[in-house]
Formats: sequence, C-alpha cells, structure tokens
Amino acid sequence: MPKEIRMSLISDDNFSEEECKDLREKVVAGEIERPKVADLQQKAKILHEDLTKHWITKELALLRNLIDRANEKGWRRELFEYLEKQKRLQTPSEQSRLLANVPTVIPDINELDSNSGDMENDMENNDMENVEMENDDMKSDKSSPKSIPQCDSSVPGMPDD
Repeated sequence: MPKEIRMSLISDDNFSEEECKDLREKVVAGEIERPKVADLQQKAKILHEDLTKHWITKELALLRNLIDRANEKGWRRELFEYLEKQKRLQTPSEQSRLLANVPTVIPDINELDSNSGDMENDMENNDMENVEMENDDMKSDKSSPKSIPQCDSSVPGMPDD
C-alpha cells in the first residue's frame, strides 16, 4: 500500500481547520469550481515527480552525512547500511521506480453518493472515462482521502522525509 503524503510536504502554508471549512463551503455553494479527479490526478503526477526528485537529493545528502559520522565513530554495521542505501538511491533504476510510483487520486465516496447528479451530468457530457474511474475507485477503497483538501489530507505514494 502506498504511503500517504501530508499536505505540509506539498505546501509550506499551514491550513487551519477554518480555511479548509471555508474552501469546502465555497465549493458546495458553487463559488469555486469543484476539482475533477482527472485534474487532481494530473497535478498529483507533476507534484509527485518534483517531490520525489527533491526527496532523493535530500536523502542522498543526509546519507552522505550519516556515512561520514558512521565512519568517524567506527559504526561498521550502520556504515554498510548507509552505503547500501546510498548506492541503491543513486541507481537510475531505483530512481525510475520511485518516480513511476505515482499516487492515485481517490474521490471521497460520501461526496460521490451525495452528488449522484454530478455523475449523471458526467454521463450526459460523454465523460464516461471519468465516471468509470470514479466507480472503480469507489469499489476499491472505503477509507479514502478526501478529494477536497482537508487539513490532514495527504497524497498516497510518496516517501516520507
């Protein structure tokens, strides 16, 4: 199962519960366009690539420091673990594997049930691909993150710092 990414990794801003509530209310009131699963998936793919590349760079720098410290202190077991981890992260195949593990956006099931009219509109607009993707996601995971950002929302699939 992919890891979930905290909102704090995606943005330096701290979102208060009140700001999240205001955003949800604006979406419900129609003041802000409701985000589409396909749009969020595209953004998640772009963010995933940037975050993963940044994480790899930071992790390699951290490992270099840990290797130096383990070398100075004579910690052989840790030294070999760090060297192996560094070697693995430097390989193009491992970097490609991490980049290929793109998170999947899962719509909130409760919102989909309450907005079945939206699904009917999607069908009328010949947006069958979006509807099929939503239905597949509804069957697969009952405990999914919200599609509208929550204060504790996260993006699955990214490594932690």
